[in-house]
Amino acid sequence: MKAERTKKQIALRFFLVIAGCGLLGAGAGLALVKAGTSAIEWMAELEHLLAGFGPWWYLPGAVLLVLSTGYYVAGKRQLPHTEEEEEFRAADRLLELSMVFSGITSVYAVVAMALSYFAPIGPSILLLLVEVAWTVTIQSKTISAIKVLYPEKRGSVWDTRFQKDWYGSCDEAEQQLIGQCSYQTFLTMNRVYPVAMVLLALLALFDMVTPFACFLVGLLWLIQQTVYMITAHKKEYGKARSGKVRL
Repeated sequence: MKAERTKKQIALRFFLVIAGCGLLGAGAGLALVKAGTSAIEWMAELEHLLAGFGPWWYLPGAVLLVLSTGYYVAGKRQLPHTEEEEEFRAADRLLELSMVFSGITSVYAVVAMALSYFAPIGPSILLLLVEVAWTVTIQSKTISAIKVLYPEKRGSVWDTRFQKDWYGSCDEAEQQLIGQCSYQTFLTMNRVYPVAMVLLALLALFDMVTPFACFLVGLLWLIQQTVYMITAHKKEYGKARSGKVRL
């Protein structure tokens, strides 16, 4: 069994992390100072390189949607043969993979729009609408197929309350799984946001990005932290209040 760290060990590790981050930031700042205008030119060249792909940025999203559609078709074919546990699990896994790829595409399509800003606005918007419509359609069909396996499931992807309705129709084990996934996402983003903020702050210091980029990332981080803390307070307060005994 792994021994629990003492307070001194925890404090030492904390200060080492802070010192390491400080040294890393100082080193990055010094490198940017020495790089001077060449770093700015390098950033400009990188932006032009990324934007130069234009509408081709939508291609990975299309590939993901082809995979999503393929897994949906394969899963739907399994539905008439799900009397046995093995076939049931196979259909469930295929449909879940379809949702995985379409879920990633729903975000990537917007990223592709931002990266293709050198492309003519008309084709870019058209490709975005095609990928969004394809994503929502395949998700709707996949959800309908999942409901064949789990008739108790509720919700439609065309409804803004879909996530709430779907979560409410999940059993306790499924809700715990969703909670674990959400917690892992929260931990990951709490590591990503500080790094992104330090990097953007250094770039903004040397006029390589606008301070507005720092504001946007900081705002997203603030929203995440605020929602988490308020929700935790409400949950704890509600639990405490419901446990009170009336005299």
